[in-house]
Amino acid sequence: MKSAATVARNSVWLIAQPLIMGVTSLVVTALIARHLGANDYGILLLLLSYAALFSPISNLGLRPYSVREIAVSRERALEIVEDMLVLRFSLALVAVVIVAIYLGLVTDQIPLQLVALLVLQLVFNALAGCFIDGLCGVESMKSVATSMGASGIVVQITSVLAIALNGDLLGVVGAYTLGSAAMLCISWYLFSKLVGAFTLRRLHHHHWRHIQKSWTFLLQNLVGTVRARIDVVLINSLLGAHAAGIYGSAQALIQRLDPVYDGIATALFPRVANLHTESAQELKELVRGAFKIVLVISTPVAVGLYGVADDVIAVIFGAQYQDSASVLRILALSVPLSFCYGLLFEVLRASRQEKKVLRFSTVATILSMGYMIVGIKLFGVVGAATAYLMGLITLVIPATIAYCKRLGSPIAFSDIVGIATANLVMGGILWLMRDLHLSIKIGVSAIIFGVLIVALKIITLAMVKTILGRRKASS
Repeated sequence: MKSAATVARNSVWLIAQPLIMGVTSLVVTALIARHLGANDYGILLLLLSYAALFSPISNLGLRPYSVREIAVSRERALEIVEDMLVLRFSLALVAVVIVAIYLGLVTDQIPLQLVALLVLQLVFNALAGCFIDGLCGVESMKSVATSMGASGIVVQITSVLAIALNGDLLGVVGAYTLGSAAMLCISWYLFSKLVGAFTLRRLHHHHWRHIQKSWTFLLQNLVGTVRARIDVVLINSLLGAHAAGIYGSAQALIQRLDPVYDGIATALFPRVANLHTESAQELKELVRGAFKIVLVISTPVAVGLYGVADDVIAVIFGAQYQDSASVLRILALSVPLSFCYGLLFEVLRASRQEKKVLRFSTVATILSMGYMIVGIKLFGVVGAATAYLMGLITLVIPATIAYCKRLGSPIAFSDIVGIATANLVMGGILWLMRDLHLSIKIGVSAIIFGVLIVALKIITLAMVKTILGRRKASS
């Protein structure tokens, strides 16, 4: 129970920040999309996709590796972060050169000023990641949430300023770069305050030993990033920037939920790294509790978004993005799959099964790219959304099998029945309210689902008290 309570409290810190900022973030996203228009918004999404696709070069799998190493041996936290800083800064410079060459040779859609902001963002994110990983390793999730939350606030404020000053794409991209710089400064300060001031080191040949131990994580991150970001790149290439904007607007809504499961999985990772060799039973109970929580959160979101997709797109993005509604309905179905896979992915990696994860994720990524190309060519953006959903199914099946072989089912059958029942009732009532205002449909549906989850004892008051309870000094 001590591990479950710690993970629960850490998850709250990592989830509360993006949830609290969620409404503001949606408003800012809508303002950006409306201000730029579908074409320039598509280019913005393409640029952010490139930032994500090239980021593995600047970390080479060192992020999960360093978190796991610190979690196992916390007294080495400062030493490991110092090694990561010099190593990842060097790798970031390599990434900058590769980005410049690639964008110079392959595409003329992105102006030089935007490329400059992109490479700055890569460097800032690489250095900030070192401190964030150090804070994760020592399980100071409040500090992680503070760093990421402050970064998000900077992005939102500067984006609104860029729009208010009638700025173009350059101003919006500059806002994202400033957000990365803010995350670097704040995480640096919080890590130094909690763990200690770091010393700058010269790059030494022994630093490369870390990469020898992290190559499996590198390949996992690489194939995962390609799978997650290649859709916008392919749509832009095959259908144009306008289609990428239509698809990306729906995807942006789904991605707003990523911090929720990522918060749970991030909080779980260091604890699983400790438990997997010490107490299989405690680990099993911990994962079951976390798995139930992600289903309780994700399944009603999927059902709700499917039912109100047209209204949501109209309210947030406006008439010019109305074609996004059909995309959003399909992507909504992917939400529970994303939550479940994100959790199982981190549990398997923390349990030192990263090579197994690499094998099935590589196969799934190759298949996903095939799905995406065929889907786009045959059915456009709707085909791309369907391909994304199929790709997640291809991932969840082997991940679930891999976990079940070691620890059994990640969730009790009674919980599956209860969650399914609550969603069926909520979905039926949502359909009956189809002609009512969006706010009424969302509010009533949320209340009904919450009441059913408590009535069916899926979530109990004891669980809530555990999550919200204060940490004792001994923990």
